[in-house]
Amino acid sequence: MTPSAQVPSPNFEHLRVLEPLLADLGTLAERYVRDDPNTALLKLRQFGEALARFLAARGGLPESQGSEQVERLATLRRAGLLPDNVWQLLTTIRRTGNQANHQFTGEAEEALTLLQYAWIIGIWLMQTLHDPQFPRGEFVLPQPGPDPQQLQALLLAAEQARQEAEAKLAQVQTVTPQTATALIQAAKQAAQSVELSEAQTRALIDDQLREAGWEADTRHFTYEAGTRPEEGRNLAISEWPCEGGRADYVLFIGLQAVGSWRPSARTSRCMVPSNRPGATVALSIWKDMPPQAALGAFTACRSYFLPTGGRTCRN
Repeated sequence: MTPSAQVPSPNFEHLRVLEPLLADLGTLAERYVRDDPNTALLKLRQFGEALARFLAARGGLPESQGSEQVERLATLRRAGLLPDNVWQLLTTIRRTGNQANHQFTGEAEEALTLLQYAWIIGIWLMQTLHDPQFPRGEFVLPQPGPDPQQLQALLLAAEQARQEAEAKLAQVQTVTPQTATALIQAAKQAAQSVELSEAQTRALIDDQLREAGWEADTRHFTYEAGTRPEEGRNLAISEWPCEGGRADYVLFIGLQAVGSWRPSARTSRCMVPSNRPGATVALSIWKDMPPQAALGAFTACRSYFLPTGGRTCRN
């Protein structure tokens, strides 16, 4: 029995049949997520990197020396081996892991969300490479971390698995076009079963907004929590009051609202508080549009304003 098998993870142990390193890294991230979220995020970044290299090898793509994870993911995506929704999950894990590494950041809630992303990706991988009918099941919340001896055993097992994985990657098998085509189709089919909760989707959109230059955090930057537009900040404020409900996000450049993000409706009336200047545009700004582009869209849309308390620009 391997050291890691002594404390099997209900969320990642099934990956051992494909690649032990993935099972071990997922298990380590799970063990650290409560007490040391920064380390959990680093392990999740390693999980994403190992998965990308493993998938590239199975797809017959050469391993380029010194390749960055962003390049690996782009290559896999172009080859059709990484569907867009799975690519986005791995991209979020990469970005957040990089930030944790360079800025020593990490919160338990954030680490738990990314751990769930890794679990979802693992299910997709099992359905792609092992069994199309592999059951998704339910994510099991991590229990309190293991004792120091168990953790040391996990670390040793992961290092051994890493060395073995490196040896296998050095012997990439040639893949025939027929095999590659079947693998691409399997990846695409399995991606159709990927499902995210509302909270997981919001965290994903937060990451895309931040990458585009917005300050976004759907857990903290909410109308109910008192977040309001400020001069000199590009804020994405969630749950902003609108006629008929609330917008998922309203985007503000300084005090000026330039767009709303409400996927469930084509238009909305988003009310700006009377003590704040500016008007809100019910324009479904694409979530990765940078602030300056959003401002340009706002300017182009002004002719459609309606003279209401919360001005509206229709799609």
